[in-house]
Order: sequence, then C-alpha cells, then structure tokens
Amino acid sequence: MSTVRTPSVEPLFEALADARRRYVLSLLLARPEVSLEELCDEVVGWERAGADDAVVRGSMITVSLVHNHVPKLDEVGLVDYDAENGRVTRADVDLETRRIVERAIELDESVPVAPASPVGGDYRPESSLALDDE
Repeated sequence: MSTVRTPSVEPLFEALADARRRYVLSLLLARPEVSLEELCDEVVGWERAGADDAVVRGSMITVSLVHNHVPKLDEVGLVDYDAENGRVTRADVDLETRRIVERAIELDESVPVAPASPVGGDYRPESSLALDDE
C-alpha cells in the first residue's frame, strides 16, 4: 500500500519549472508506469518534433533525464524511480498536488498531451479535474 504524498511548495514548483519534467509527468499521467528507456525515447521524440532545424542530441537528453530530471522528480515525491530495474512510476500524491501538476501541464503549450496508454485512452487534464470534483 502506497502512502499519499504532499510535496513541499518550493520543491514542487521548482520541479514543475522545467519542461522536460512536465513532459515526464504528463506521460506518467497517461501511463502510470513506464520503463526508463521508454520514457527517454518519448522525451527525445517530443523534443525532436518541436525542434526548428536545431540539432537535438538524444544521448544528452537521456543523460539529463537519468541523472537530473527523474531523480529530481523522485526526490520531490512526484514519481517513484527504481534505478535498479529501470522503472518510473507515478507517485500517489494528494489531490491538490495532482491538480497543480495537471494545471502546470495544461498551461504549457510546449508540452504535448502524452501519448495514449497501450491499455487505455488519452489523458486529458481538464477531464480528470472534473472527475475529481464530483
């Protein structure tokens, strides 16, 4: 049984300040658990799709995810990162934290809606907020 987490305000907003971390969170809202390899592939693809003739080095993005962004999200309590098994799982956070994360993703036009889960439909932040209010 997992414990519901409530991250501190400053670390939460610091974590949300980076577009790569917001994309990771968007992906995990659509698919609660992914392999680190899959997560890196998704982020590299996202950044390549948004690049205007810029060289996007996938290896540099992967290194930043593995050594910076995913550990930072784990430290804040937004994800559970199992480095040994290469798995990243969405953490169970309180409703207010989830709303803040969802709203940060909604407001960032550069972060695409995460791809649909292989087992379920598309993630839409606004629809999940409506469900939470009922």
